[in-house]
Parts: sequence; C-alpha cells; structure tokens
Amino acid sequence: MFQSADDWESGTNDKPLTDALFGNVSANATENLVKATPTSTKAVDPKLKLTRERWKRRQKNKRRAKKRNNPGGDTQPQKNTDLNGNSEPQQDNDTEDTDLLNLNTRTKPLSKINKGPPKAKQKRFEGKSNDDDKINFSMPTPQNAYERKENVGGLQEKLLNKLSSSRFRFINEQMYTSHSKETVQLFENDPQAFSIYHKGYLNQVSKWPVKPLDLIISWIKARSPKLVVADFGCGEAFLAQNVKNVVHSFDLVAVNKFVTVADITKVPLEDQSVDVAVFCLSLMGTNFVEFLLEANRVLKIKSILKIAEVASRFHNPKGFILNLKKLGFELIKKDVSNTHFYMFDFRKTKHITAAKFDENNMPKLKLQPCLYKKR
Repeated sequence: MFQSADDWESGTNDKPLTDALFGNVSANATENLVKATPTSTKAVDPKLKLTRERWKRRQKNKRRAKKRNNPGGDTQPQKNTDLNGNSEPQQDNDTEDTDLLNLNTRTKPLSKINKGPPKAKQKRFEGKSNDDDKINFSMPTPQNAYERKENVGGLQEKLLNKLSSSRFRFINEQMYTSHSKETVQLFENDPQAFSIYHKGYLNQVSKWPVKPLDLIISWIKARSPKLVVADFGCGEAFLAQNVKNVVHSFDLVAVNKFVTVADITKVPLEDQSVDVAVFCLSLMGTNFVEFLLEANRVLKIKSILKIAEVASRFHNPKGFILNLKKLGFELIKKDVSNTHFYMFDFRKTKHITAAKFDENNMPKLKLQPCLYKKR
C-alpha cells in the first residue's frame, strides 16, 4: 500500500493497485501486484527524493533567477509543470512567495533591485569580431574623464622634464668643453637651446643653500651707486634688476631688455670704463682666459674683479690665483668656506691687452669642467 503521506501527495496511483483496492482486478493481476509490491515500495533515500515542497521551492528559485537576469523583460505569468509533466497555473495568492519578495525588498537597497547580474560576472571582452575574427577587449574607462586627463598630463610633464634635463646636461657639457665661438654657433642653430640650458641652470642653483649672485648683489648695494658694473655672462640680468648702479649685462642670447648680446671675449665697451667686473659661474669654455683679458681691458686701474665659481672646478686654488697675477690682477680676498662655490676678489694692478699674449705664452689657467652626472 502507501508508505507515507508523501506517496499520496506525489500522485503514486498505479492502475494495478487501484484495481486491487476497488475489486476490479483478476486473481492473476492480484498475484502480480503482490509480487511487485516489495520492489515498488523499496525505501528511497530522503536526500534524493524530490517531494512536492522541494519541487515548488525549486520552481520559485528559477523564477527569481530569471527576474534578476532579465529585468524589465517578459512579465507574462509562467505555467508550472507538476511531477508528471502536466501544466498548472501559477498561484496568485502565494503567501510564501509574497513574504520572500517582501523580505528581499527590505534587505536590498532600491539601487540594487533590477540591475542585472553583478559587475564581477560581466565579461570583459565582447567575443570575436566579424571582420578579422579577433577578440575585441573593452578597455575599462575611468569614472572621471578629468582624472584621466590629469594623470596623462602628469606623466607628460614628467617625460618633458626628463627630456629637458637630458638636453641641459648635453648643452652644459658642450659649453664647458668647447670654444666660445662653437657655443655661439650652437645657440644660433638652435634658438631654444639657451632657454633649456638656463632653466636647468636655475634649477640646479635653486638647490644651493646660498646663491653667489645674492652675495655679489649685497656687496654692490653696500658701495656707491655711481660705480659702473659689467656683468659677463649675465643670464637673465638679475644683477642689473636689483641694484641702482649702471650695469652692462652681456650674454650670448638676450632673454630680456636688460641683456646685450655679445661674445664676452669682446664686449662693446671702451677701455678702462668700468669699476666692477663680475663673473658669476660664467667662466665657461676652453678659452675662458680670453674672458679675463677682456675684463682687464675694460676695468680701470685699481678697480675690482669679482669671480664666483663652482668649488669642484678648483683642484689648486693657489695656482689659479698665481696665474691671475700674470693677467694683471692681485688677490685681495677669497672665500672657500662654502661647499658649493668659491669666491675671489681681485684688484687690477696692470693694464694688459690680449695682444700681449699669443698661443705660446698665454697663461695656462685650468679649471675642471662642471659636468652633471646622468641619473
């Protein structure tokens, strides 16, 4: 007979069993029923047994999954099928479904309802292309276009700075290891080279604890404003813009109205017309001795020559001082206490012109080129 109430609910109503119950069966059929009963009523594992309650829950889970995967899709009521494959209409007043839906609505925020599958499950590529049968990967786009532009701008700025630093090192090396005429030719062929060099130079000097030009400006301000000053290799002519004195500023390129373009081996000044000559980090080139001879030409007797140079260029400061004496300059003060640069003050004692020297008897002043290491 029936093993449990589940057998009755599951609709297990074989015809031989029904005939036996109601007497509409022959003796042979009854014998066959008795023989078949032990095998048909064999115990089934409850875990593998699909009861009507489990089947209904499975159907509900399928409906929920379909609603999540197809939000706003076909809302036609689906027909459920029973265990025997017969269709039955979906119940409208299913209190259990209503409670579960209300529970989901309470526990999930409105922003997460009917939004399709989670983002983690979405494919990151769209499959093969019809044209070239290649996978078209969809690149993730940033949430904020301004942030992407900012990142690209930052990277571009870093690359430009690195490129500018490399060009500065190259130009700096050329200026220290070449004749001044070759440097003039370099800036004529590449007008932007001087700007790149000067920006790199200012960047290097800005890291120094004390700047030599500031000390020179302070020294001139403490003297008479009637003193005439010549600034050899002036750069942006900061000296002329910060003192009341008349300042003649010379450099290979004029970056502003204060600068006069000239090769400082020959500047447009009269002989013995200047009271102070300044070389602030500008003794560059293999012929810098000619710069000093030009300073002697324009300086008055007993006038002052001020030199500030990078400390690493001096292997023998005493030899430098002795050779300056051959050019008509006498040391009156020196300051080698700074770790970045040395400063010297000379007084002109003799008027000497470049014609007095030739290649054989030219004083051999040696300064090491100031080369920056590649990083």
